[in-house]
Amino acid sequence: MKVFTRPLLAQVYGDDGTIREFADIIQLFRQPDVKKAREQLMVLADKLGVDIWHIPGFLQDYGDTYLSVSYYRQCLDQVKPVEANVQAALAELISHPQISLDQECVQTCKMISTTLEQALKNIHKRFELFEERTLDM
Repeated sequence: MKVFTRPLLAQVYGDDGTIREFADIIQLFRQPDVKKAREQLMVLADKLGVDIWHIPGFLQDYGDTYLSVSYYRQCLDQVKPVEANVQAALAELISHPQISLDQECVQTCKMISTTLEQALKNIHKRFELFEERTLDM
């Protein structure tokens, strides 16, 4: 969640380049510039279009969503090698001398290959869009 939390911390507490590790974040919480943090939280609330008191709930919900998306992205990464094997098997099947004579089977194999490829491309695009929106936020 670094991609999401670091810019958020920089937005609220200001980042002069000192946030490098977890201890730096803890230090920000121990000795915050309360006035500056409050002002920045007001700016953040304005940008998000929510009341300042709703920011913690919003961030919690977004964090939960972010973690869920990360889990599904990990699942997708685990599917990649399997998908490559399926595509290779379909290509091998289509090129087999006996199967290549059965045009209906060849068309079905091509349709399965294309459908699988398109589905995975769409899923990747959704992940990319989510990441772009997170960075924009």
